[in-house]
Amino acid sequence: MATARRRGGTPRNPRRTTSSRGSSSTSGRQLGTRPAAAARGRRPVEELRTPRSIKGVAILASVFVILAILLIPAVCSTLNQQGQINGLRDYIAQQRVTVAALQQEQRTWTDPAYVEQQARERLRYVRVGEKSFTVIDGQTTPDLSGGAPIAVLATNSNASIPWYSQVWQSMVIADARTKAATGRPSAAPAAP
Repeated sequence: MATARRRGGTPRNPRRTTSSRGSSSTSGRQLGTRPAAAARGRRPVEELRTPRSIKGVAILASVFVILAILLIPAVCSTLNQQGQINGLRDYIAQQRVTVAALQQEQRTWTDPAYVEQQARERLRYVRVGEKSFTVIDGQTTPDLSGGAPIAVLATNSNASIPWYSQVWQSMVIADARTKAATGRPSAAPAAP
């Protein structure tokens, strides 16, 4: 049943106040005392806050877990990309050093004096009218550290010996080298 309100805002059938309830329902009690919290079916204030605080901690922990699940892949991706960026910066720095060295070499090769010097040293080029000399020292022998001695063709006048005899003699010398290397004699081929 709905109560109608007056112009002032108070209901026609006002509810009973605590003082009126106390006088009618409390026959054996004193009027100013209230029953204990346990008697009214309520818990003390500390007990009510404990479950709420546990719920709050659980909610807060779940929020942190969700944030961690969402943010860890992004952080890992950021760290990987930062590592790649640092690697590429190092690579770019190395490439800049290489480019600078190549540019310096290009500038030296544009100098005609340097090009002429390199052609003289590397390719043995000479200018028109100049004479080029190459010194060959015939007295030096190759350094054989512990190896077998090399057989040398006897120096006599090669003008009287035909070319095929010189070829045969070189084969005999080569065979003598294998005898010295293996330590056993080989069958010497007969001269033609």
